[in-house]
Amino acid sequence: MSVSNQASIIIVGAIIAAAIVSVPFLTPATIGNANTPDVAIPAVGNIQESETAPVLPGQDDDAVPDATTAAATAETTAAQAEAIQDPPGSLSLAEIFEKSEPGVVRVNVLKTVANNNGQTVGSGFVFDTMGHVITNAHVVSDAQKITVTFLDGRSYNADVIGADESADVAVMRVDTDASLLHPLVLGDSSNLRVGDSVAAIGNPFGLSGSMTAGIVSQLGRLIPSSTGFSIPDVIQTDTAINPGNSGGPLLNMMGETVGINTAIQSVT
Repeated sequence: MSVSNQASIIIVGAIIAAAIVSVPFLTPATIGNANTPDVAIPAVGNIQESETAPVLPGQDDDAVPDATTAAATAETTAAQAEAIQDPPGSLSLAEIFEKSEPGVVRVNVLKTVANNNGQTVGSGFVFDTMGHVITNAHVVSDAQKITVTFLDGRSYNADVIGADESADVAVMRVDTDASLLHPLVLGDSSNLRVGDSVAAIGNPFGLSGSMTAGIVSQLGRLIPSSTGFSIPDVIQTDTAINPGNSGGPLLNMMGETVGINTAIQSVT
């Protein structure tokens, strides 16, 4: 259930949960060459170090690399291939989901806004064992009542203790059993590269515990916030993100939270 031709936008930032919300934005730093094309390791065959490859009919002697050159080329391309793979310690998508799902929550909000009365659904994730939950500011704005539902189906009322609408980040507090609180690990979004694999977990269209995956399409994007200020240093991804995903985590391949799903842009 993805939105066609979408460019999903993810807020980048580390969040400090307390009575005051602090969102220090991280400037993405590209590591290596993110645009390295697919590479193929050339076959050296049985060529020994002291031998050269036979010259084919019609082939120039200079066009045939010796064994040393071929071996060096093989080492170079092998290193390039390794550089564009997921980093050491990467998990499979199934492992990321199993690790992260207990820390992702559904956020139901009863709003009382003129001409917009009703209930909306978003996502959030557990920040610590004290009951702090992170979500988007726009998910909980103008809320009359907020209900957070955990993986086992139990629901609790939540209070917003801090929000930054300019960054579209909010912190809620839930008074619940500590056994339900499974904080997600925060990663370093400045280590992301264009082309890195990422995954999102949330509640698109109210469908709890849904996971989608994609890549980092670009870094350092700029999008407007509801306050009129622009949010800098955001991550663009082709991961399918739909209504209800807002406030959920964007995860790297080690299962670390590197962003908060906050908006989609679509031409359809």
